[in-house]
Amino acid sequence: MVMLVNYAICSASWIVYGAKTGSGFVIWSNIIGLSASGVSIIQKYKYDKRSSVQSLDKNLFTKQYKSILCLDGALPPSSFFKDIKLPIIAADGAANSLINTGIEPELIIGDLDSINEKLIKKRTILKIPDQNTTDFEKAIDYIAQNNLSPPIILGINGGYIDHILNNINLFSSINAMCYSEDIIGFTVQDKIELDLLVGTKLSIFGFPNCCLSTNGLKWELENSTLTFPGVTSCFNRSVSNKVEITVHSGKALVFIYKTPINDAGIH
Repeated sequence: MVMLVNYAICSASWIVYGAKTGSGFVIWSNIIGLSASGVSIIQKYKYDKRSSVQSLDKNLFTKQYKSILCLDGALPPSSFFKDIKLPIIAADGAANSLINTGIEPELIIGDLDSINEKLIKKRTILKIPDQNTTDFEKAIDYIAQNNLSPPIILGINGGYIDHILNNINLFSSINAMCYSEDIIGFTVQDKIELDLLVGTKLSIFGFPNCCLSTNGLKWELENSTLTFPGVTSCFNRSVSNKVEITVHSGKALVFIYKTPINDAGIH
């Protein structure tokens, strides 16, 4: 993108020079170049705005998933909730962010030590004072017992590192998708085929370990053992629109970047 913009600036400068010197060739050749640069910039902009993940779009969300569970972390904009019409469960403090952005959860659950007390009024709540489980665990149990699985989990990231690690630990034990503005994540225990843009960035972890093979990645894995902590396949890249991940044993945790990332990994 930077090179395209620089080329456009140079073309514009040559057009000015051509106008001053009366050179029609310089003017028209650079008008053509400037037009081509403009078209390329627009196409590049539209490409960068595309989702890398073709098989996990919003229509598929509503088919595969039955609820949205919001944790007290970084949440997507309100448009996400308006586009995907699923029951929204807020784990304690997540209700603060949701309600302040105009999103009404169907249920607020947890020990309720983090939510603004003024927001509790006239809303459906389920207070569970048990301190041996986190609000995330309380919400997972409720979702499982009320036929709302599998959920899309929001807010898994953001906040203190130990909180994030605990969220990922719990997330890896259930059938769900974690979603943020930049990345989606899910677990795989058998085989999955993904429709991705070429160059999509993704990471695979054994959680806690797995043996797997891949097809369609820059750094392929063949009967490879991944562990966490230990050996991982972090910041890999797709080299095909079709990527297969086959888990022979154990459980893999996969994170996919939703938009193209232009860094050294694509070269």
